[in-house]
Amino acid sequence: MSNERSERKTLHHRLKANTNIPEPHRTHRKLITEIWVNSQKSKDGQSKDEQLTLISEIVHLIVGTTENPFEAAIELHKHSCDYSLENNDRIASRILLYFEKWLNKRDDRETLERKFLTIDLQKIAFDVATKETTISLPEIFKIFRIHEENQSELKSFLNSQIQLLCNQLKFKESLQVVDTLSWHERYSIELFLVPCFLQSRAHLVEEFLKKSPGLMFHFVQWLDSFVSLRRTQLAERLKRYKELGVMPVEELLYDKTLERYISRLLCAYKIDPKLTPNFTRARLHKRIIYVIQKFFQFDTPKTFETRYNYFGNLFNCVKEDNQMKRFLLVVLLQKGHHFVGEATWWMLMLRAENAYWLPHELRTLIQSNPVFVAQQREEINKFCLLIRQDETAIPKFLHGDYSICLVDNSKLDLFRQIPDLLLKEQLIGIDAEWEQGVAFDKIDLLQIACSNCVYLLDFVSLIRFSTLNEWRALLEALLTGPAIKLVFSFDQDLINLFNTFPSLIDLKSKMTNVFCLNRLANKIINANKNIIDVSDLESISMYTGIDGENVMKNHQFSLSYLYKKIVGKVLDKEQQTSPWSYRPLSSRQTFYAAQDAYCLREIYFELQKRIREADLNFESFFLNNKGVLKRPKAEKQKVDVVVDMEKLEKEMREFLVVTGNELAETRSLKLIFDKGFGNLETYLRQMGVDVLKISGDLTAAQLAERHPDRHLVTNEKAFGKMSSGIKRILEKRVFFLSAQPIPLIEAAELIFKNFMLLPKRSYLFSRCMHCNESSLLLIPRPILHFLYHFTVEVQGIYAREEEFFVEDWLPTLENLSTERFGVEATVDFIEAPYKIVAKCVNGDIDLNAGVIIGKNGRKSVQIAIQKCPSNVFRHSTIPYFHVCSGCGQVFWNEALGRFQSLGD
Repeated sequence: MSNERSERKTLHHRLKANTNIPEPHRTHRKLITEIWVNSQKSKDGQSKDEQLTLISEIVHLIVGTTENPFEAAIELHKHSCDYSLENNDRIASRILLYFEKWLNKRDDRETLERKFLTIDLQKIAFDVATKETTISLPEIFKIFRIHEENQSELKSFLNSQIQLLCNQLKFKESLQVVDTLSWHERYSIELFLVPCFLQSRAHLVEEFLKKSPGLMFHFVQWLDSFVSLRRTQLAERLKRYKELGVMPVEELLYDKTLERYISRLLCAYKIDPKLTPNFTRARLHKRIIYVIQKFFQFDTPKTFETRYNYFGNLFNCVKEDNQMKRFLLVVLLQKGHHFVGEATWWMLMLRAENAYWLPHELRTLIQSNPVFVAQQREEINKFCLLIRQDETAIPKFLHGDYSICLVDNSKLDLFRQIPDLLLKEQLIGIDAEWEQGVAFDKIDLLQIACSNCVYLLDFVSLIRFSTLNEWRALLEALLTGPAIKLVFSFDQDLINLFNTFPSLIDLKSKMTNVFCLNRLANKIINANKNIIDVSDLESISMYTGIDGENVMKNHQFSLSYLYKKIVGKVLDKEQQTSPWSYRPLSSRQTFYAAQDAYCLREIYFELQKRIREADLNFESFFLNNKGVLKRPKAEKQKVDVVVDMEKLEKEMREFLVVTGNELAETRSLKLIFDKGFGNLETYLRQMGVDVLKISGDLTAAQLAERHPDRHLVTNEKAFGKMSSGIKRILEKRVFFLSAQPIPLIEAAELIFKNFMLLPKRSYLFSRCMHCNESSLLLIPRPILHFLYHFTVEVQGIYAREEEFFVEDWLPTLENLSTERFGVEATVDFIEAPYKIVAKCVNGDIDLNAGVIIGKNGRKSVQIAIQKCPSNVFRHSTIPYFHVCSGCGQVFWNEALGRFQSLGD
């Protein structure tokens, strides 16, 4: 690697030695810069074009009057004023463009290439293309013929440089070089694809893998190897990447985030799920657990309908896999002796009495209690009889002659005719079904309610026997056709639809005449409350602001609620969570799906009737943004923690006068938050409250059980689902907040009043946003600027080639007063070789090593300076920084008390 570095530096210095271009070209180069700067300021398009034409002529003059035009062009590109910028519109890129045009006009281009385009010059061009930025990589490779396959020396050089870029942790650059060379199959995914993915560059990895199906399979299998790993196991697997200096985003490879990503890749690239056994198994495990928990919740009615839905979900999960059957029985048995009967029922239903994998408890039960087993067998016979009776009782028509038409792979001719049929319709109801409860994100069934029937498009069977062009024709007619399309809370349906067909995402921007009945109903209620009676929803639609005013929210109601209020009928939602991905669909499922789409038409016609009876213009409710009813854009709530803290302090002092109670300090409160409270945890931590966030595999309740000095903040529904033992332990340490979202300041006020706390301005930003440590060092800006320059810009992997003199920084670091930087610090220099120690508020820093010096037995902590953007150290508006003594993270205050970190 040292030899490769020295060779690269030699090439760099060889190019640098040629920068002293004789006149007049030195003047020409300065002139190009001045013209480019003026063209960027120019608002007159014609004037800008004239200036760019002038630059083009100067470039042609330079390359046409030098001995080696290729060397002149690459030198001119390298020393452009914006060479290092990640921007397509820059003078460095235009120089290459103008040079290529000059080459194309030459009749002797091949002669020039043979004479001047040497291996050494190609190596220099590669160095320039990857040194600072790879934005011009394709152009340089094309002009300098770096992609030619017949040059063995160049190929060997390129291989070594790709390895060198990976050693320098420039994985994105390596990927782009390989992609430009079309060498997709030559390297393993571990070299640069996996590190790129771990650095949140999944989009680049996917674009690369589209050109290499073989690697795509390996990549998906690599992802599958992380499914179901615990946090500790995941950290162990990623340990070697961290040791290399790659900082992986662990959330990408954990739990549902990973499962959704794998599911999307399987669907988008039509990969056989058998290649991902861990993902398939984990998905089924979670579904089994979810279905059992949902059915045995105390508020779930145990009717035939719910039992039938529960049976269908579980039976489809386990019917083809003995391991899944055993897993189902084990899950039931682990729930305690109350579930032995349920486990026996399933054992008999699956005909597993003599199976070798049958759990020992059930083997013993068969021998010891044959009467109980016989009773369960009788229950199964009754249940099967009810299923047969129910199947014959489900109607085949919604009403009259309005039919239900299931379109699957046996009706491909009808499937191809549907686009033409949709273009003739005036009003269409649209709904979609997919698996719920686990990480599924693709459509299984699409319902389209037309004037004479409901089409149920079976995606599961149709996708295998249809082409992408046929789906484009159908979805284009459905979403962009002239008919009015009625939907209800269609956002997630739309996301899943385009997850199923990622290449058809362009249709989303072309959608017309799509109306959400949820939003339409809100508009009608705001215009006339008498048209729809929603008085029973008013209590959750209003909240009182901190200043006493009432603030109105949009009503959030379900489709069944709206259908009951407007049409006066009950909409059965039992099948909503049924197994939509399994085939064949039951009669109950098809009837539910058809009714879900058709009811949108019924609501529409009833609303139209009521509005006209109220003497209002029905069409006026649809005139919004070219006929497309869109969600009103909510104003982004600006949170100013400093102002909020002052308001809360004033409010709590007034509360003190009223109650007469003493108030404690906010930093004395210790909390654990359950999921679902958004940014409230961070908001309170900024105010100095000790908030412990959920991490790893522990739930909030388990975390609270381990920390008896902390209170748990949750909602009543989540608390109701906890076990009775956990409830007994936590009953005196629980604070309930509403599950309905309310402003952060109001939630904080409720917590402060409940625990009798007095917030103070001095507590602001006294805790680390990452690790909750209460000891933060206050460091003047010049100290961290020096540390960043020394550790990143001089010694780092992307270091510039320049010498470093400590003496140059002495004047800056000697005067660090409170008047200039808001906090005071002193820097001690021990004579050469210098050891530099900065003594700051709350701690000392060893600037040579970049660590916070540990005191009172605490370990030294490395400052995470390399993650900070360099420009923050040049801002005079940020006089000092906060650095956590527990984890080394760097934070800073921006204008108006906005507390930012390297992650923001």
